[in-house]
Amino acid sequence: GAEHEAVAEGLTALALVDVSQGKLKDARDLNDEALAIRRKLHTGDNLAVTESLVELGRVYLAQGYPADAEPLLLEALVTRQRLLGGGDVRVAETLTDLGHTVDLLGSPHAAELLFFRAAKIRRRASGKETWELAIGLVHQAAARFEQEERQGGRVHLQEASQIERQLCGTASSILASPLLNVPAAALRGTPWARPASNLRLTAPGCRTSPLVEPH
Repeated sequence: GAEHEAVAEGLTALALVDVSQGKLKDARDLNDEALAIRRKLHTGDNLAVTESLVELGRVYLAQGYPADAEPLLLEALVTRQRLLGGGDVRVAETLTDLGHTVDLLGSPHAAELLFFRAAKIRRRASGKETWELAIGLVHQAAARFEQEERQGGRVHLQEASQIERQLCGTASSILASPLLNVPAAALRGTPWARPASNLRLTAPGCRTSPLVEPH
């Protein structure tokens, strides 16, 4: 058993080298073989199996096949949550991978929720505030405003503001504080209405002016 696991580990390492060199088909074949070995070795839930599921899923994503990546990443997520609990950083990593997957499959709001869950796990694990979480809170607020849930949107923006003050000493960077008083209708047609897309466009850092001005 240990010998076969060593073979699977070696295949996984070789696949990572192939990915770095752009040899995605070779990497996919190696990860597929490693997964097959580990499935035979471990009949129940196993973290080594989830590693192969994730690596194979990431290669499918890199190749532009999110539909093939999704079931692999979903299986890895469920197993990791069962074995590690919901607060482990490996669960956060899988949530992030799955977020990119469902975004590519045309579900940006579902992706945004997965990114946000991942950010909250990393926050608890590190004990530190992060830009990722602050941005996620702003996206959550945008969704609340869009659904006419103004009070919920304000709560999310205020929490993002507190994080920004800790990171920047100001609340005028990614938060766009004028949004606190913007009617829900004013958010339609802005980047705030597309949270997952905005996640990729927003660069962390302290700014001196808000990203979105009220209309």
